[in-house]
Amino acid sequence: MKTIFLLSLRNLVRQKRKNLLLGAAIAFGTLTLITATSFVNGITDTLFNRVIVYMTGHIELHFSENGSQYYSINRDTLRMKELIRKNVTGIKSIEENVSVFTRGIGNGKSDNLILIGLAPDISDFLTQFKVIEGNAADFSNPAIENPMIISEPKAKYLRVKTNDLLRVRLRTINGQQQTAVMRIVAIVKSTNMFLDATSYGRLSDIKAIMGYRPYETGSLQVILNDPMSAPIQADRLHKALTSPTAWIPGSIDGATVWVGGFKRDSATMAQLLQAIRVVSGTTTLSKHTVLVSRPFAEAHNVRLGSELPLAYPARLESSTGNLTLTVTGIYEPTAQDIGTNVILAHEDLILSDYYRLLPKLPAPLPKIGRLATLLVPEWTLLNRTHTSEEYKKKNQELGRLKLKNGVLDVRTMVETASTILTFDAALRIITYSAVTLLFIIILIGIVNSLRMNIRERTREIGTMRAIGMHQRQILSLFVLESFFLALFASLAGLVAALLLMGGLSLIPIMSQTPLNIFLVDHHLFFLAQWGTILVNLTFIVAITVIAAYFPARKAAYLECADALRHSEG
Repeated sequence: MKTIFLLSLRNLVRQKRKNLLLGAAIAFGTLTLITATSFVNGITDTLFNRVIVYMTGHIELHFSENGSQYYSINRDTLRMKELIRKNVTGIKSIEENVSVFTRGIGNGKSDNLILIGLAPDISDFLTQFKVIEGNAADFSNPAIENPMIISEPKAKYLRVKTNDLLRVRLRTINGQQQTAVMRIVAIVKSTNMFLDATSYGRLSDIKAIMGYRPYETGSLQVILNDPMSAPIQADRLHKALTSPTAWIPGSIDGATVWVGGFKRDSATMAQLLQAIRVVSGTTTLSKHTVLVSRPFAEAHNVRLGSELPLAYPARLESSTGNLTLTVTGIYEPTAQDIGTNVILAHEDLILSDYYRLLPKLPAPLPKIGRLATLLVPEWTLLNRTHTSEEYKKKNQELGRLKLKNGVLDVRTMVETASTILTFDAALRIITYSAVTLLFIIILIGIVNSLRMNIRERTREIGTMRAIGMHQRQILSLFVLESFFLALFASLAGLVAALLLMGGLSLIPIMSQTPLNIFLVDHHLFFLAQWGTILVNLTFIVAITVIAAYFPARKAAYLECADALRHSEG
């Protein structure tokens, strides 16, 4: 077998011209395939890890209240993070998305800014940005009040430098106008044009300016190790999210009472009147309705018009909430599965107090039986959507519903960044189609050249048979020749591809078109994944060997005399 190896290597050198031309074709095919694949991989990496991650994350939990989509408000950050960790695998990080559109006022200039809150550890942030002025370490310095990192284009337009003060004007989560003074500690150059409009403040500072409490935040963005698994992971998380009833507990004469809000829609109120029977007071439910049960009213001397002052402990801080309700009716539970200590109030009367200070719920919770679906939950979980069209229709329907309680939506990049993903998919199809067509043309030339080469060497095969070589040895010789030719040529193509990609990535592209979001620091970005390269090289070598095998087998198994008499003429 060693002799066959040596002969196959010698034959590559002996037929220099033919093998050089054939090898050049294989090398060019390899160069084209690897360069195109790396270019598309680079675009995908840029979209997933530099654009979409900053826009929506791979999975996003978006919270809203009062029917407003302007701000996201998550009232219990730690609880939701724990739910995410229990139901999502392959998590790279969970980020708090606190951002706001502001008006920045610099030195004689003002402009719109997107102000984003960052955690004090900005090591990951600095992989996407290059500090060109100032010291990024000052961002984490607690002695500096409201530190800010601003992009180079915005700094130039606003005429500000490091240590300058920048005033920002914004609207808080409570709808109030707020102003703040930020100190610029660093000016950065982004790797992507998409990020040029952003500026960054310390997360805790931005939350305070916007009116969030320490345990509150905006939406939660989940960054995955495998972005393409986002839809499946989001579906699993969605199934695990169950909302508790928005109870406000209290005490009257030492007895625990539970205030639950009934939903405001007419269908729910009609069902409520079937589940209970109003025996005193108004029989028409309205936004002022407060109903107590007859057994409770008799036991505690509660009448129509009585005021019920309730104090309840907060769930997430050491303070007490207060709520006063005026009784407008007394009801008789029509089933044994409804507790007598349940007070029913219109949701508008309790939700603002409920969200202002989330109540701590003592155990056990009250019996509510058939009322379970009629009382307002802490949040309404929206249905999952899997396309941008479904997502758009869901938001339109949500606007018509005008829900007052919290709304929770589990969304992924597939819905929220569908335009970018569609562009990426289209670009992949176009690139791969063009490369595949070119590669097929090259392969046809390679196959024909191999067949002609073996056909021309039929008399040589007859001579080798005449001196004692077996048929299998001759077949192995030609297959090994093709293998080594393809291997050396594809390795040469790999080296050429790496050099070409390195050269192209050094060329600056200063275009200001939207396509600039696919560039990294105004340069083309090629992502050469060695696993993909190995597959490509294996494919090219395998195709070449297969193309050589069948004509070589046919020639090797000719009778010795027929092979010697073979003539191309």
